[in-house]
Amino acid sequence: MESKERKIDQHALDLLCKMSSIALTQDEADQILIQLNKIADLFDQISTHTTMKDTFARRSNVLDEDIPQEFPSVHEILQNVPSVDGQAVVCPVMKFQGSKK
Repeated sequence: MESKERKIDQHALDLLCKMSSIALTQDEADQILIQLNKIADLFDQISTHTTMKDTFARRSNVLDEDIPQEFPSVHEILQNVPSVDGQAVVCPVMKFQGSKK
């Protein structure tokens, strides 16, 4: 493995498999651990090339200032909804587009 230290170990992989409801052979687990640690190494390389200025610029463009406002009436909110029934939003029904076997 190229990584000097394992960021993702067998225990972490076991927990991930349990949460994902998948079972791996030991050979599969060994291969996935190598791949996951290579991915983790790539993330480390990316994070070392990111400066604080880059991080701040990205975050500052995402969030607006939190300014308390008066909540609009239900009638005003429902004006932006495509379909309503009284004061309830009617969700569109999705139709199956595939082939049935």
